[in-house]
Amino acid sequence: MKRIIVGFCLCVLLIVTACDNKTAEMKGKYISFTASIQKDENTIETSIYSFDMSSEKAEKIYTYENRAQYPIGVYDRKDNKVYYSQNLVEQDVLYSREDGIMIYDVETKDVSVFDDRFLTVNYIFPIDDHLFIGGELIEEIKEFNRGIKPYLVDKQSKNIQNYDWNDELHIDNLGFNSATKTIYAVVVPFYQLYEQETPESTMYQFASNFKIKPIKEI
Repeated sequence: MKRIIVGFCLCVLLIVTACDNKTAEMKGKYISFTASIQKDENTIETSIYSFDMSSEKAEKIYTYENRAQYPIGVYDRKDNKVYYSQNLVEQDVLYSREDGIMIYDVETKDVSVFDDRFLTVNYIFPIDDHLFIGGELIEEIKEFNRGIKPYLVDKQSKNIQNYDWNDELHIDNLGFNSATKTIYAVVVPFYQLYEQETPESTMYQFASNFKIKPIKEI
């Protein structure tokens, strides 16, 4: 009987230790996610949440009426700010400043326009002092240069750092590894989006040193 009790205590100790190690490992880590509800025929309400990995609790950070083509938003805990896409004009006018990027300061509750140079915003990833944007710039659309492309925007100066990018390519999907600060993109030729067959896809890697390279054909 004594062996059973000792064994049981040892198991409990191992479980508690494992839980403590897991909590320590997850401390400071979080997941930002967006949820939208259609309130009525003309209103979509979007909320930005932060899920704390150590406490396993979700907190609603900001709620707003979405007017963008896609309800794209992210909470940056480092800056305590929310960045999200929003339609900056009421009427649907070609080449108008439609899906720009807004910024919400959680501490001051101030809302302002962060960037109005985009027509389409499909992805927003905060990376230190920059925002990685997958989108379309208005100026490039005017030149009939279509497709979702990668841009790195400085949070302070708002300067855009252009990647050495093939303008004929379109970003179909993006993922972000926060541990290595690396972006992974599934890329297809833009002209193939309108063809019947499945586009030829390639995975690209955007490293933290702004280098870009194809890493795998899909």
